[in-house]
Amino acid sequence: MPSLHRFATGERPWTAQDLIDGIDTITVRCGYTAVRTERIRTRPAAVLAWFLRQLDPINDHPRAGFNDTAAGGRATWPTWCGHCDEHTRQRWEPADALAYRCAVCHPLKSQKQG
Repeated sequence: MPSLHRFATGERPWTAQDLIDGIDTITVRCGYTAVRTERIRTRPAAVLAWFLRQLDPINDHPRAGFNDTAAGGRATWPTWCGHCDEHTRQRWEPADALAYRCAVCHPLKSQKQG
């Protein structure tokens, strides 16, 4: 609750979708792939708290227009290609159980991540 409080009570309150978009922005900024359940070694609440500490409730607000030109902001992403996950822009390879950035539309393009 304390981690979410500053997002819910700010001048521009965040919705659940805003938080999802904010986490996606942090994932791209840091060059990470999406978090997969089987790779979490701590409480999921701790993972969420880490992501929330990386976000500024005012400057990173997805609907406030701040992300339009910010490095890694969703508005700067290439158009979705339709062949990968729309939100994470990753393709999963069942053969090695790893996520790969989409070579076509991921903002950081085709770097293998595990």
